[in-house]
Amino acid sequence: MAEAMGGSVGLRFGRVEQALRLGAPSAEAWSYLGDDDGPTRIARAAQRTDHSGAALAGTLARVADDLRADRAQATEAAARRAAVLVVLPLGLCFLPAFMLAGLVPVIVAVFDGVLGASP
Repeated sequence: MAEAMGGSVGLRFGRVEQALRLGAPSAEAWSYLGDDDGPTRIARAAQRTDHSGAALAGTLARVADDLRADRAQATEAAARRAAVLVVLPLGLCFLPAFMLAGLVPVIVAVFDGVLGASP
């Protein structure tokens, strides 16, 4: 399995595989995956299936579904944050244009009418 994955993830799975073949305890062997959220969930799932005797494939499929859902939620939250952050520069661009094109002519006309109407 580790050879098929390749890269740094494959190396970590290779360490896990080697530790399990050498008879290391399950918790110790799976700790070689790392401390990130995904590898931690995989390690916990593997340890649970090791203790319960359940099939690892089904558990890994559920972990993968959970990780995909978490990634989708994080992506959606980032998109919403970006939409909020875009409003400020747009406001800073359009506010001066609104002031110059909309309010300044009205103010000039009012002052012209007030100052020009004096006898």
